[in-house]
Order: sequence, then C-alpha cells, then structure tokens
Amino acid sequence: MAIYHLHAKVISRATGRSAVAAAAYRAASRLHDLRLDRDHDFSNKSGVVHSEILLPDGAPERFLDRATLWNEVEAIEKRRDAQLAREVEFSIPREMTQAQGIALARDFVREQFVERGMVADLNVHWDIGEDGQAKPHAHVMLSTRRIEVRTGEAVHGRRDGIPHPERGGGGAYDITPDPGPDGAERGGRSTQAHDPSADGNSGDAARHPAEALDAGEALAAAGRTARLIAAARLRHEGLGLAQDQPSIGFGAKERSWNDRDLLLTWRERWASLANERLAELDLDVRIDHRSFAAQGIDLEPQNKIGPAGMRREERGEDAERVADHLEIARRNGERLLAEPHVALEALTRQQSTFTRRDLARFVDRHTADAEQFSAVMVRVEACPELVALGKDGHGRERFSTWEMIGVEQRLEEASLAMGQSQGHAVPLAVRRAAMARDGLGDEQALAVGEVTKSRDLSVVVGYAGTGKSTMLGVARAAWEEAGYRVRGAALSGIAAEGLESGSGIESRTLASLERAWARGFDLLERGDVLVVDEAGMVGSRQMERVLSAARGAGAKVVLVGDPEQLQAIEAGGAFRAVAERVGSVEITTVRRQREGWQQAATKELATGRTDRALERYEAAGLVCGHDTLEEARAGVVAGWDEARQAAPEESQIMLAHRRVDVRALNEAAREIRRDAGELGDDVLVPTAQGERVFADGERIYFLRNDRALGVKNGTLGTVRGITGSVEAGDLVLSVQLDGPGGAGTGRVVSVSVADYDALDHGYAATIHKSQGVTVDRAHVLATGSLDRHGAYVALSRHRESVSVHWGRDDVGDRDGLVRRLSRERLKDTTLDYLHVRDRDAGFARRRELHVPESEIVVEREKAASGPQKDRQAEAVRTPDPAPAQRKRGMFDGLDLSVRLGRRTSEKDVSAGMNAGASKGESGVEREAPASPFAGLRLPRVQRAQVPAGLGGFVPGGDPLHQAVEQYARAVRDIGRMVEQDLPVLEHQKKAWLDASTALERLRPGAVIALETAVKHEPEIRQALYGLEGPARARRLVEGLEHEDKVRHSPELRAARFVKAWDGLSREQQGVALKELQRDAPLESLLRQKGHELGVRKGSTLDHGLQPQRTRSLSRSRGRDMDMGM
Repeated sequence: MAIYHLHAKVISRATGRSAVAAAAYRAASRLHDLRLDRDHDFSNKSGVVHSEILLPDGAPERFLDRATLWNEVEAIEKRRDAQLAREVEFSIPREMTQAQGIALARDFVREQFVERGMVADLNVHWDIGEDGQAKPHAHVMLSTRRIEVRTGEAVHGRRDGIPHPERGGGGAYDITPDPGPDGAERGGRSTQAHDPSADGNSGDAARHPAEALDAGEALAAAGRTARLIAAARLRHEGLGLAQDQPSIGFGAKERSWNDRDLLLTWRERWASLANERLAELDLDVRIDHRSFAAQGIDLEPQNKIGPAGMRREERGEDAERVADHLEIARRNGERLLAEPHVALEALTRQQSTFTRRDLARFVDRHTADAEQFSAVMVRVEACPELVALGKDGHGRERFSTWEMIGVEQRLEEASLAMGQSQGHAVPLAVRRAAMARDGLGDEQALAVGEVTKSRDLSVVVGYAGTGKSTMLGVARAAWEEAGYRVRGAALSGIAAEGLESGSGIESRTLASLERAWARGFDLLERGDVLVVDEAGMVGSRQMERVLSAARGAGAKVVLVGDPEQLQAIEAGGAFRAVAERVGSVEITTVRRQREGWQQAATKELATGRTDRALERYEAAGLVCGHDTLEEARAGVVAGWDEARQAAPEESQIMLAHRRVDVRALNEAAREIRRDAGELGDDVLVPTAQGERVFADGERIYFLRNDRALGVKNGTLGTVRGITGSVEAGDLVLSVQLDGPGGAGTGRVVSVSVADYDALDHGYAATIHKSQGVTVDRAHVLATGSLDRHGAYVALSRHRESVSVHWGRDDVGDRDGLVRRLSRERLKDTTLDYLHVRDRDAGFARRRELHVPESEIVVEREKAASGPQKDRQAEAVRTPDPAPAQRKRGMFDGLDLSVRLGRRTSEKDVSAGMNAGASKGESGVEREAPASPFAGLRLPRVQRAQVPAGLGGFVPGGDPLHQAVEQYARAVRDIGRMVEQDLPVLEHQKKAWLDASTALERLRPGAVIALETAVKHEPEIRQALYGLEGPARARRLVEGLEHEDKVRHSPELRAARFVKAWDGLSREQQGVALKELQRDAPLESLLRQKGHELGVRKGSTLDHGLQPQRTRSLSRSRGRDMDMGM
C-alpha cells in the first residue's frame, strides 16, 4: 500500500500571504508582485521537475503567463482578508517514474479542476529525502473565481461547441508537455520549457496561438485529428474568442467549489485514478483515500510533515508537526507491538496476498525509528494470523491472513457442495428438445445439456464470441418450462444489459442484488436459477457471498465467463478457482467473427498466443504503427470516420485502456460530427465527469445504474432533444436508448440532469466497459498499459473487422508492442498457493480420502539482514489446504488456539465427530469447544509387551529416529489426557508443537505422512500406541518409507483408494471421482484392473469409473507457482 495524501487549503491575504509569492515558490521561479512592487525569486529552489498552467475553455490566453495570472488575482481581490487561491497538494506514488507521475498529476488536474472551470497552476516536485528515497508530490494553485465577460455574461469555451484537444483534452494548454519515457517532450504545445533559473515574469509570456500556427500550417498538419484541431482553432480565433480581450477575465466567486462534498470527491477520485494507473503499470501497490476508521484499521492517522517542517527541524527551530508526526508513529508502533494483527488486517484490505516487502513498507510508515521498526516486524511476522503461502512465479514469498484464507476456503466449500448437490432437475425430454434446437452448434448443445442438469452449480467457460448468450437463451427456455424462475446478474451494468438482450434473462448488477438482499428484498429461493455472466470479473469475497447465499437458499447458480479475459477488480481470481474445483463445460468455437482467420485469431488470444493473433491482423493491414501516441489517436478516429461514412448502418466503437484517451477520442469524434452538420445546437451540461457539451443527435453513455430510468452503467443512447436550462434547474435530455436492433431502436427516456448527471459522450469507451459488447467494427488504441487480458477483450468485440493503432513513443517498436500485449496478469487466490504446498499429498490429502486434519506451526531459521538482523527465527503458520468438509481423522478437533491466540475456524462436519465444533449450511463459524483438544479421540490399542531394556529411547541415535520418537511420545501423552477427558497441559501442547516442527525440519511432509500411515495401516497405528523407544521409532520410520512408496506407486494408491471408498459419503465419493480425473495413471489403472483390486461389479465406484457420454471438462488454468509460470 503506497502512501495516500491529499490536502486542500486556502491561500489568504488575512494571514499575510501573497498569491504571486506562493506561485513563485512552487514553480521555483522569479515573479514580480505588482501589488507589493517587489520580486519573489525562488529560482535557486531544486526539486521542481514540471510546471504548467492549465486553462479552462474560454479563459484568456494571457493567463498562460504565471506573473500575469496571479497579479490579476491579487488585483481583483480588494478585501484585506481576501481568499486569493485554493491550493491542493497530493503525494504521487514513489513507485512511478517521473514521467508517469507527471502524467498522472496532469490527468487528475484536468479532470477534477480544469473541467469545472478553474485555472490550475500545477507544479510537480520530486524531492529526495535524507534516506535517499524520493518524495514526489504536486502543488496545484487554483482560482476561486469563474472566467466571465466583464459585463457579467458568462463565457464558456464550449458554448460555441468547439472543444480544445490541444489543451490536454480538457481545455488545458501545456507550458511543459508531458515527457515520454526518455524525458523528451511529447505532444501538446510548449510555450516555455521549465528552467528553474529562468525569469518567470511577463516578459516570457507565451506566444499567441495565431503566431504559432497560421492557416497554411494548420491545413498541412498530419492526421485528421490535427486538421480538426487546427480548423477549430482558426474558427475560434475568427470569432474573436481567443484574443486576449480585456473584457474577459475573472468574474464572481464560485461558492460551489468550497463544498466539502467536492473535496471528498477529489480525495476519492485521486485514489481511484492513481490505483487505475498503478494497475496499468503493473505496480503492486495501491492507495486508499479513506480514513483508518473507515477502512477498519485501528491506527491513528499521521499528519504530513512536508519539506518545510523537515527544514525547520534541521535548523533547530520549533517543528511541532514533525514532533507530532513522530509521536503518532510511535503510538502506532506501540499499538502494532500490542496487536500485530492490525497490520495484517490493513494490508489485506486491498490485496489477497502480499510480500514481505509490502509488510516492511507498512511497518516503516507506522513506526518511529529503526529500533521500533525491528521490534514490530518481528512481532508481526510471529503473529498467528500471518500465513506463509509459498513463492509466486517471480520467486517472491507471499503471505496472507486466516481471514482471507477463510473467505476463499468458504468459496471452495460452497463450490464443492453445490457442485455435488442435485436439486434442479429438468425433465429429460425438455433437455433433449433444448439440445436439439436449430442453430446451436455441438459445443453449445452440450453446454445446454450440462447447465440444465440437476447440479446446483454449473460453470461455462467460453471464449469471446462463442455464442454463450445464445446458449443461455435456450437454457432459459428449458428452465422456465421446468418451472424455475431464471434471474441474471453481472458485475457491470453493460454486461448485465448484454446478458438480458442476448438471452432474454432479466438481469441486474451484482451490487444491486446484494443491496436488495441486505434489505430483505428479491431473496433467492429454492426454485431459482441465477446466471452470473462475465463471472471472471467477480472477486473472491463477492463470489463467496453470492454462492453462500444461493447455497443457503437452495438455489442454482450458473457461472459464465472466461478467466483469460479482464481480471477481477477485487481481490482473487474466484471464477478460475471455482472452475478448477467443480469442472466446467467449454465453448471454444468462435462465432462472433465471420472470417475464419479472425476466428482463429480469437482462439489464439484466448489461449495466450497474442503474438500470433497480432501477426494475422498485421498481415491484413489492420495493425498500424505511428510515430506518436497523438498520431495513433488520430488514426483511430480517422478509421472510425471512414467506416461510418462507408457503412452508416453498421455498429462500431473506439476502444482505449485509459480514460484520458477515451476522452480525447470522444472529443475528436464529436468535432467531426459537428463539422458535418449532424449535431444540433450545443448545450453546456454539468455532469459527474465535469462539464460536457451535448447536442441533439449526440451519442451518449449512461454511467450509473438507475432503475427508475431503466438504464445501467454502460447503456448507450442518442439525444433526441434538450429542453430547459441549467440556470433554472430544469434541464432535461430526451434520449432514445439503443435497442436490440442497435441505435435508434429502443425506448425514449427523459433525463433530468438535476437528478441524473452520470453522462458522457458515447463514441469511445474503455476496454473494461466493453467486455460483453458486440459491434460490427472496433477501432483500438493500444497503449503501454494494456496486457494480454485487455488485448483479448479489445480484439474480440467485432463481427467484421478490428483495427489496432499504437504510438512508438508510447510502447516502443513492434516487439515492444507484442511484449506489452502479451503480459499475463492472472489474479491469484490463496488456494493457488495452498494446493501447491500440498502437492506431495496429491488428490487424497486435498479431497480428504487419506489424511487426517492437523495444523502445524513451522519454525524456520532465517538469516536476517538490515534492521532485522537480531531476529533469530520466525514462527510462520502454515495453512490447512483441505476444504472445510472432511472425513474424520486422527487429529480432528485438535486446536492450538490457546497457544497461538486464534479462535478455531470450525470446519469438521462429518457425522463421525464425537465432540467439538460443527458448521451449518450457512458456513457461519461457531464458537470453538471449551477444550482446545475436545473432539480428539485416539484409537484404543492394546499395549504391547516391550522387552526389558528397550523402554527408553537411546540418545545419540539417528536424528530422524530421534525426531520420530519425540513426536510419537508427544502424541501419546496428548492421547492419554484426551481419553481421560482431562485438559491438555500447556507443556504437552508445546511438546507436540516442538516435536512436529523438529520432524518437519528434518523431513518435510513427515507429519502428514505419519498421520496418513496411522490412519490406513493398522501395523503403524499399533506401533504408535503400543510400542515405545527405538522399536517404535524404527517401525514408524518404516511407515514413512512405505508412504513414499504409496505416493509413487499407482498400484498401492489404487488399493488404498478402493479400500477407503466405502467409508466415504456419497458427496465425498463424487468429489473423489472428480479428483481421480486429475490423476491419469491412477484412473487408468482402476479402469483396467479395478475388479482385480477389489472394485465390486455394479458398485458406485464401478459405475463412476465407466466412461460418460457427456463429461464436464475440468480446466486447470491456475499458475504453477513453483514453476515460475
């Protein structure tokens, strides 16, 4: 988690402040203050890496000069206590490069300040602290008055319908353009490159646009977008609006900019925009705008010191903020020492798993000094809530918490239970009729057959454009004919709308469903079928809530999606995890694209072969490289315009990954339509995204669900009329929504802007918003933030064709494009790592056939470094990888929560448990038993007679034999206490823990292997409880060797499988058969020699081993963490 900081304050004359002096300091320049008749010279200040002034539309260009701007502010403010400017300061994630940080700051300032009509003076500082770490942040000085004509008539730059893409997409002129990766200037119009030593007074004012670009130069500019921009600029100048007219300047104060809710909006949007960019850049950090209290983090928020406070401290002056900061950090450190789980809870608010570096960064931020940091790190790393999961594909050790593991194990439990439960049968005749429907392909027909089976959970994995909606429409008819109520849901509104229009299933967003459930409305019932489309975008927590709700109600859930498309926004790749555990039916025949080679390209995208897909489109002339990103944008718009002119009846869309690019494409597209006379009179409309100009005939997006209007986030429509005015508060847009037949075929709704303002232009969209959309033609802007999942979605939306445009200054050469569009970013879950750690036990351990339950604490000696060098060892809790339902084992009920400070999570629900906890259908945890060993029942074994002289273990023997005997003695001691219903003593628990740890050090997996041997081999069980000393140790070591043979011998595993079969419940037998499909040698042996191994003819196992005509295809797309994939 990166540091979040955004602070707003007012620069007031009442406190002796000067706007000119403040601007000079922040820009590291020299400005002359006309009111005070003095120079403010801060040109020797270092650390300022970017300075620019961004103007809203209609602002006079004289304000591009910093001295002119702030001297005019000083002149218009007459009061002695005047509020001269507002300053917003925010921290930039230090993980970004300077170019990335500057670009992020500019995008935020354009969107949140300039779009609202403020003049913004942006300065980015990249200071370096004493610790050598960068402390990047931005200062934005903002005007408090709107731009107006002196007579009082408001001037808005878009009243004449002329956008200014050259002002950064939001009406902003650049003084220093955004540098590219190499720091060179890129795009925009430079009026003054920043030089801290340069004189920043009015003598260096920017040239007038008319001097920089005459008509001949404009018409010669390359690219259609550039020509449009030039034409708009010339027309704008012809109207006299671009001249520095004395009649245009600051007008009345805009009181709405003082609204506290607006500040909250800025805080929230900075966090969301920064997190979007961090994700695009593949940086594994996030920021959170919420207070600690709102986040549920029980720590005290620290104030920001700032460079001024640090300098005061260095000079020995009173630096109260520094002292307060350190005192708060010390108190937080003390809190973390007392309650280390608070740190883990904070870390897992934003990610399912984390690294040791993530933990160290968090602790460093909330401790006062190196000594406290070291102490807290040791304490947190020894916290029982910390779970070591294993290494990821980059070799980094990853961790999580029991809470997150609990969420994903409950998800696994619900999935497995629903996958075996059969409560939604469709009559065979109805199923057969549905599968025989005309127009269905073989895979679609098989999918219909699978989802209409009686199982309560079905998973459909379908490539993009394979006809999933068509298949679901047929399945819906079958379910309804059988008497079930069918409901649909998706994460996004546009996906829910696509599901409804494509399949006829009434659909809404998952968020709205959960809100209704929380209020007791629209609850699921036993006769319901819930279809979740684009399920790959649903995170683990939400997926668990939905499946648990459906399981509790007895409803059926059908998950439809593709784990290779856009990943879940929340933590966890839940869809992939569920598909791996319950199996899935696949639809791989691409139907959306009409050309065979394009269908092949979509299959290649779906299977991660992005380079091959690009080669196909490149050979067809549909991948176009440009020198700059700006030219690439122009190429996208030109392709869009050409296609609409040639075939206006065809649907199309422009796609980009970043919102700033979408905004630029929208502006250019509407300018083309305006020039062509296709739009009516422009009307300036205040929206949640900032001010937008809409006109009759405009294409617009709805960006928020509204049941009263019947629109969802992503609904498209066409403006058919605009009445009323903003000033009167009665502005209404009449919008015809897109229907099944496309634009102009849906119903008409009246949108009161006062009640619904979530609107934007609808010519271009983000790739995230487009998942689930189908159009005839797509035009894609490929930028450096794209990965293979986004590329897959973008390049599979079309029926007829797709074009790709990219800029070399953004992604490099063609190889750079391929590398970026091939990056894999599959979301992980804790289950990925748990099952990798458990691979030695195979399917038996994970599906509860062989291995009893045990929880182990492994102590690993670490070679410490840095501030942690005094730490000798760390206790890391290793999780139980098995699902919650299991066959009773030797250690059922064994709980170390007394020592480890953790309440038991009740998992055992087998009928055979004698005592202890249980878990109901709802999956809600109940209190742990009074005794931590309640429920432990060891088998009563007749004590063998041990020859004299062999009763004690001989010191100095083989270390493995010693460790095994120590472990056996500890188990026997615990067993005696439990058999007499006596509490297990602390020293006995510690002895068992130490013995398990020592044995695991010598032979990883030995404890699990011994438990398995004790359960399945009577001789080993007799040795454990009937022998003592060296004789017992030798027999148990022999048992370990035997378990190694079982693990590597299909014959021995087959014999054990058959022997254990009859002791399983029907549900466990079903799970075992599914696991059997993943063990090819064992499955083959049982089919060939089952009867010889004891499989009774006609038994459930014999029936389960027979080949089935239709079988769910189990997918295992999880990453092999140990293989570095």
